[in-house]
Amino acid sequence: MPTITVTHIIQTMDTTQTYKNAAAKAKEDGHFSVAARFLECAGHARVTEGKLKDAAICYVDAADAYLLDGVLLKANAALETAAFVLVDLNQFDKVAPVFDRLGRSCLGMVFTRFNAKKHFLHAGMCRLAHGDVSGAKVALVEYLSLDPAMRGSHEQKLFDELIAAYEQLDMDAFMNAIVSYDNVVILNQREVHLLCCIKNTMLQVPL
Repeated sequence: MPTITVTHIIQTMDTTQTYKNAAAKAKEDGHFSVAARFLECAGHARVTEGKLKDAAICYVDAADAYLLDGVLLKANAALETAAFVLVDLNQFDKVAPVFDRLGRSCLGMVFTRFNAKKHFLHAGMCRLAHGDVSGAKVALVEYLSLDPAMRGSHEQKLFDELIAAYEQLDMDAFMNAIVSYDNVVILNQREVHLLCCIKNTMLQVPL
C-alpha cells in the first residue's frame, strides 16, 4: 500500500475545507455561481479522496447554487455529475430521483428538451437496478405524458423492453434489448454499469 503522510492528509483536508468555506462566504455575499464553482472543486477533491458520498452532496449543493443565479445548464451538469457519483456507489434508490429531477429540468428549456428522455431512461434503469419494477412502470407512464418526444423513441423502446425482460426474468430478452439499443445509440461506460447492476438484481430474484 502507498504511504500516506500526515502532511498529505492535512493538505487534502485543508483543500476541501477551504473550498467549502469559500463557497459559504460567496453565498453570504450573494455570488451564487462563484459559490457553485467552489463547491464543484470541493466535489472533485472528495472524489480524489474516495469520499464519493460527500462528493455527491457537494455537486448537488453546487447545482442548487447555480439555480439561485438562474444558470440552468451548469446546474444540470453539476447534478448529472452527482447522479453518476451515486451510480458508482450503487445507491440506486437515491439516484433515481436525481435523474428524474434532471429530466424535468431539461423539459423547462427548448434547447435542453432533447436530453430529457435520456435522463428519464437513466431514472428507470436505476429503479430496475434497485429492484423496483413497479416504480419503473409507473415512472415510464408519467415520463411519456411529460415528454412527447420520448414516445416512440429508442429510449422508450429500451425502457419498455427492460421492464418486460425483468418481469419475465428473461435474460435473453434483456440482452437482445441492450444489443438493439447499442446498435443505434452507443452505451457509455456508466450505462453499461447500470445495466450490469440490473442483470445482477434480476439474477437475485427467486424463481
